[in-house]
Amino acid sequence: MNQSLPSLDAPDLDVSGTEELAPGDAIFRELFEGAPIGMALLALDERFLRVNASFCKMVGYSNEELRRRTAEDITFGDDIEPGRQLAQSLLAGTPRYTGDKRYIHKNGDILWVSRTASVIRNEQDEPLHFLLMVEDISERKANEAALGASRRELEAAHQANQLIMDNSQDVICTMSEDGRFLSVSAACEQLWGYTAEELEGRAYLDLVYLEDRPNTEAVSKHLLATGKLTDFVNRYVRKDGTLVDVLWSATYSAKDKIMFCVAHDITRRSQVEKALREAKEEADRANHAKSDFLSRMSHELRTPLNSILGFGQLLDRQSPTEIQRPRIRYILSAGRHLLNLINEVLDISRIEAGNLQLSVEPVCIEEAINEALDLMRPLAAERTIGLATASPLDSATYVLADRQRLKQVLLNLLSNAVKYTAVNGTVTITLADSVNGFTRISVRDTGAGIPAEKLARLFTPFDRLGAEQSSVEGTGLGLALCQRLVQAMHGSIGVNSTLGSGSIFWLELLRAESPLQGLAAPNNPIVSEPSPAEDSRRLLYIEDNFSNVTLVEQMLAERPALELMTAMQGRVGLELARQHSPDLILLDLHLPDMPGWQVLAQLKADHLTREIPVVVISADATVPQVKRLLSAGARAYLTKPLDIGEFFRVIDKALSAAEAAA
Repeated sequence: MNQSLPSLDAPDLDVSGTEELAPGDAIFRELFEGAPIGMALLALDERFLRVNASFCKMVGYSNEELRRRTAEDITFGDDIEPGRQLAQSLLAGTPRYTGDKRYIHKNGDILWVSRTASVIRNEQDEPLHFLLMVEDISERKANEAALGASRRELEAAHQANQLIMDNSQDVICTMSEDGRFLSVSAACEQLWGYTAEELEGRAYLDLVYLEDRPNTEAVSKHLLATGKLTDFVNRYVRKDGTLVDVLWSATYSAKDKIMFCVAHDITRRSQVEKALREAKEEADRANHAKSDFLSRMSHELRTPLNSILGFGQLLDRQSPTEIQRPRIRYILSAGRHLLNLINEVLDISRIEAGNLQLSVEPVCIEEAINEALDLMRPLAAERTIGLATASPLDSATYVLADRQRLKQVLLNLLSNAVKYTAVNGTVTITLADSVNGFTRISVRDTGAGIPAEKLARLFTPFDRLGAEQSSVEGTGLGLALCQRLVQAMHGSIGVNSTLGSGSIFWLELLRAESPLQGLAAPNNPIVSEPSPAEDSRRLLYIEDNFSNVTLVEQMLAERPALELMTAMQGRVGLELARQHSPDLILLDLHLPDMPGWQVLAQLKADHLTREIPVVVISADATVPQVKRLLSAGARAYLTKPLDIGEFFRVIDKALSAAEAAA
């Protein structure tokens, strides 16, 4: 404590609060009571005589409660003996001590504080009282512990600043109205590099970094007007020319025209925050790069598959011979297997990159299960596998899930159950309430079961547990993807299996209220599926890949009423659209002269073409891309490789809708 403060050595210091104060005592009391840090006056036996509001707030006791206690009563047990030794050292002549210790808050919490202790003596140099200045540094201690584990490289790079921060104490000072230092604690040398003698009488603005001076002056005026300042940060130039970030708290006594200030070094915290910001920016850049890679890979892998599966489907639809038919089926089966592998790899990559977008909402579990069962029945019928639910499903049961992803998980579990169950076996779905508000969906099969030693590897990507030696097709990715999808929907997935008795794969999702609860059933008319257009229609296909153009031409050969124009550049396509006003435009996104989304934007901006429906056909199957193009005005979005049946359903629907709107 700086001995220039007028009241510290006053022999007649009033500690009761009832006697008239001398002018020096008034300043002391103003500083004491108004200090933003905790201050306490103790008897030599460490009984509390006076404490300020900040100290009371810090430890949770009222003034009256503290005056009935000693400092040891609120001190953490391990710190009591060092405290006694400190008291003896101060009484023996040590002028002042600064260090960290632990108090016990009234609520039982341990409180880390930075404490400066000194002894007030009379004119005969006899000790009268202990004076404590205390600041709560619990948050700093916690931050140092947390950041220490994860930011060791940063600490090594800034070892000098770390050392300063670990040993520094806050600066306590008084200033005149015109901003000159009146008294400064010894910690100023650590913070700014100047001794107290060098600073006393000097304007604090002389130390403020030039860019921060206007704001600092404005804040100083605010302090003089309001009497209080908290959590103001500015930069100072140290004696050696380096910059230091300082957090200020202050009070102003209009009566005595003095500012009482506390300055805290937050340079290291600012560096850590900057490092965290830079790390986040780097992570964002990495994720963006991964997203671009996934988009490119989706396009590059799906484009050749479009030709393989597209022409394979055409051959299969053209009455192949008995010799050709199995060959075509092998081509289609292998192509679809490869497509499934690509989809699963890309899905897992999106999840790991944080790019998987889900629409989690209440989903009727009965509808989701029945849809999955309907799609799985043809495969089950081929193997004469019984496929059913254990009991009638409750149509009122809803779970929180993404509808499409839930169906994807159910299809994967059902497909595995059917493939790994012997002919004439059974696969059964059961539904039951689980604990903590979850609903459990179980898929039980009568297959061979899974050995216990292999269960731990079941959800490992590409690990088929030896099934790669069997005739059952698979990639080893399905269950890994299911696990990630279920976890992304805040659920869990697992398996119970007994060798020789089959397996039960289960997933649990949070139950939800029906979104239609309390609403009357809507009286919606039944809308029939669009029928193929029989009148002549003109289609424009904007696509630069010759094999893709050829495929669509041959697909449309089944529909003689549909005339096809093609353009292999975006600008040529725009001109053809303006000149010929086609009934429907098929648009690829990867064009040599301009991106497909720009073509779509220009089509929708031109009054000659804005009403023409546009169906995007692209190998980029990422969800953000699909949503972006549909929001920009595309009527539909087909992903390559094309399914011929789906292709005709989409263009028939688009043509029918355009005709109805005309």
